[in-house]
Amino acid sequence: MRKEMNTEAIIEKDGRKYKEVPVKSAWPIWAAAAVWLIAALILPMYTPLHLVIAAALSAGAALLVKKIVPKETKLVEIPFYTGNNDLDETVRTINTSLTNLRTAGEKIGTAKPETAAQLDNIIKTIGKIRDAIIESPADLQKIRRFLNYYLPVTEKLAGKYALLTAQDTDSRNIRETAASIEGALAQVDASFVRQLDALFADDALDISTDITVLETLLARDDLK
Repeated sequence: MRKEMNTEAIIEKDGRKYKEVPVKSAWPIWAAAAVWLIAALILPMYTPLHLVIAAALSAGAALLVKKIVPKETKLVEIPFYTGNNDLDETVRTINTSLTNLRTAGEKIGTAKPETAAQLDNIIKTIGKIRDAIIESPADLQKIRRFLNYYLPVTEKLAGKYALLTAQDTDSRNIRETAASIEGALAQVDASFVRQLDALFADDALDISTDITVLETLLARDDLK
């Protein structure tokens, strides 16, 4: 999703915001240097006139290349900020872990598609947990263990698995360790879904209560 904000292109991706920042190209500098080199070979550079000509041609070449070469941009993440230090730090921590997990998933790639798919599911669930906390910062205490233990351990396991699958040697230790990590990630996948579900437990209770009251009132008023 792309939005315009203060004339800057704001891109929303994976629950995070980025801005496009122009990248200065080195091509105009190389073009100007090339003109000076050519001029030095064909012109008597010891005269002021030829120095001025070379300088003018060099500047012209730089401007021409600057117009011709496509403008390059890079994405720079806009730091998450609400003014709630606890929430802001939590979201930044989760976003860093998500970046590292995606990197591990890319390294695993097609070598282990099933594990890569499972890791992708874990990443999506973590993103949903982050979004739920943003919507309800009061639930921060519910994810302390998730944030301080489960998340960094999952990140570590994914990183180790990426390293193991990149090895050319098919040793017994590598196979057994990789298999144990696969089993652990399967448990993490299910556990993180339960963690997400727990964040909505109070909402489910509130909604259930509201429905009960609604049905009672409708029945009392002969509207049911």
